[in-house]
Amino acid sequence: MAKRKKKKLTRADKFQIASIVVPVAMWLIDKIWK
Repeated sequence: MAKRKKKKLTRADKFQIASIVVPVAMWLIDKIWK
């Protein structure tokens, strides 16, 4: 993992990103709409 450049996101990466982004997005939407 030292000098590796990522060109494509793997399914695991997308899942990890989604697991962070989705709750934050939901929280933001909740704050804006209320």
